[in-house]
Amino acid sequence: MSLRLLLLLVVVLQLCLLSAVAGDDAIISRFQEYLRINTVQPNPDYYKAVDFINSQAKPLSLESQTIELVKGKPLLLLKWVGSDPTLPAFLLNSHTDVVPFEDSKWTHHPLQAHIDHHGHIYARGSQDMKCVGLQYLEAIRKLQASGFQPLRSVYLSFVPDEEIGGHDGAVKFVESQFFKSLNIAIVLDEGLPSPTESYRVFYGERSPWWLVIKAKGPPGHGAKLYDNSAMENLLKSIESIRRFRASQFDLLKAGGIGEGDVVSVNMAFLKAGTPSPTGFVMNLQPSEAEAGFDIRVPPNVDAEALERRLVEEWAPAARNMSFEFKQKLTGKQFLTAADDSNPWWGLLENAVKEAGGRTSKPEIFPASTDARYFRKAGVPAFGFSPISNTPSLLHDHNEYLGKAEYLKGIDVTTISPLSCSAEISSEIALAQSQPAPDFNPWSEFAQNVSGEWDGFGADFTCEGQPLELPESVVPEAFREWEVKVFDWQTQCPTLAQPHSLSFLYKSIKLLPTVGCEADAATRYSIDQRIIGGSKSSALAFSYSVTGSYVAVWPLRNNQLEVEHCLINPNDKESRVRIFQVVSLAETNMSLQSVKVFCEQWYGPFRDGDQLGGCAIRSSGFASTPTTAASVVTGSWRVLLATTSFHASDFVSWPPFLSGCIQQVTGEKVIEIVREEKDLLLLPQEMWCSLQEGKDRERVFSVGWVFEPGQAITSSCVFSSDSKLKEVTVARETALSGV
Repeated sequence: MSLRLLLLLVVVLQLCLLSAVAGDDAIISRFQEYLRINTVQPNPDYYKAVDFINSQAKPLSLESQTIELVKGKPLLLLKWVGSDPTLPAFLLNSHTDVVPFEDSKWTHHPLQAHIDHHGHIYARGSQDMKCVGLQYLEAIRKLQASGFQPLRSVYLSFVPDEEIGGHDGAVKFVESQFFKSLNIAIVLDEGLPSPTESYRVFYGERSPWWLVIKAKGPPGHGAKLYDNSAMENLLKSIESIRRFRASQFDLLKAGGIGEGDVVSVNMAFLKAGTPSPTGFVMNLQPSEAEAGFDIRVPPNVDAEALERRLVEEWAPAARNMSFEFKQKLTGKQFLTAADDSNPWWGLLENAVKEAGGRTSKPEIFPASTDARYFRKAGVPAFGFSPISNTPSLLHDHNEYLGKAEYLKGIDVTTISPLSCSAEISSEIALAQSQPAPDFNPWSEFAQNVSGEWDGFGADFTCEGQPLELPESVVPEAFREWEVKVFDWQTQCPTLAQPHSLSFLYKSIKLLPTVGCEADAATRYSIDQRIIGGSKSSALAFSYSVTGSYVAVWPLRNNQLEVEHCLINPNDKESRVRIFQVVSLAETNMSLQSVKVFCEQWYGPFRDGDQLGGCAIRSSGFASTPTTAASVVTGSWRVLLATTSFHASDFVSWPPFLSGCIQQVTGEKVIEIVREEKDLLLLPQEMWCSLQEGKDRERVFSVGWVFEPGQAITSSCVFSSDSKLKEVTVARETALSGV
């Protein structure tokens, strides 16, 4: 190659790079311009926002229509006409208003869209949700430049008033005949940023209850003591609400469920007292007092029971209490199916994957969005903001979004695949938004435990020493270099049927290879386990809604296995399974060996058909250092869930068909001191133990410190004559070291 040609190639490459940088700069500049438009409630400049969006849509030849269903609150609707406009259309919804801010609490003014040296764009609306609205347009710009045309038409709606309930925005829009004429099949609305590499997707949300409680009582001198004053009555109610809130918060901290799965109660204001020029009259007890609460109710909670609690405990008329709802969504919440029954879900999940991302397990949105109005109208809607590796700062000080993350999110938008799905009919699509079912703990467990789990597995002696793999399965290269191999690469496709007590998994061992070469690995063995039905092989099975469980399995030669499956309650996508192999010699139960699996959730259940290995985010663990005793010993606060058994004689191993499957329940809080004695320390912050309890009970326990100072544990308690008495699953928080 001549020097002149080489220099020419360098120049062309540099021009391409400069062109790409210039293109990215223009995209960021447009985002900043949108962020600088003041659409802060309660006086948003909607017209200026609509004019800006129209100016961006015009070069893209998008059809544009501005509708004022309420005077002074314009709704902008854009349309990218598909090649087959007879198909039901695809709607991308975003809102143009943003919440107020305290500019003194911000590092940079929230309407300047300042970019700091980290590339963070600070502005109100950078996450909620001007980013998503403009990412839709930028994605269309890129698709048009590539020559793409959608099969079905794509609508973009920019609606007002979402931040104050959406009653003059999305509500009026969805109720209009105009909306019905659009023939919408699927809606994408806002989600939340993800602090990890995965993208969060929401298929439903909690109902907002904005509640005001009022108390009345006799006024009097500030020095006088008497019963049933307004303040006393209100404080009794606040304390009752505080206890309920603490119980819900404990469930959240116990893990396995998200913020959208519990009832949140937060005080918004407290109002009492007689004002004076210098503040309040201090020697006068007021005759009235009130407090406001923002309550969010998940779809699976018994709303009628919660309202009875409100009437009977929080605002009883017998204590001169009354209440009113400033806002309350009545009726059952609607959910959009986020599984294989909904073809839109598969398209969305695959689209994100093809763009180089991955979705986490679908969630209930903890707050409220306009998506609920579309679902209520029977139209499936997902909440999805293409933002990863970013803390959620919606409505917070210093809300920001990184430049790189914003640009990446444009490529992750799912316009192309969702707009080209000709096979999905209107009837199928509209069947996906249904009322939320009543709460079913097994269904919750099924959702959290099911899927493809990839990882590593290893065997240990009863003293905690790892066992090498058989020489016959170790690759020749390892043997030649005298490399000891202890870990199997494993798959564990797991399926619990949500509406029947049926559970199965296959524990698959792959011949050891290196990294993603496991994609081509041969299966060495498959161990299938079944719970429920005529083929059930477990003696007992206890489960938690979090996805954790404890199972007791019979083995030959007078042995049994106690399997403890502990799922990380924070991400629900990592877990450990620890098997304690137990020998029954007369009535003496002893630990023979231990098997451990460290696994990551890879995707929905596919019966092991997907390639194994690449979901694994770490390497083998068996030969790594054992856990330091200081990590697991000391004082711990324990949130305990329990179930009891009464007729399980494991010496004769009777067929367990009745009472085999039980849920661990309860929220008992205790404090314990764990000592190093009797602990079998394993790698990766895991341990197990066999201890003697009261009345010569045998207690088989395991634990996993999934984060510093945070552990999840489980125990199986057997009586002295080998009868299963109790199973516990607990979330623990370290208080101090020994």
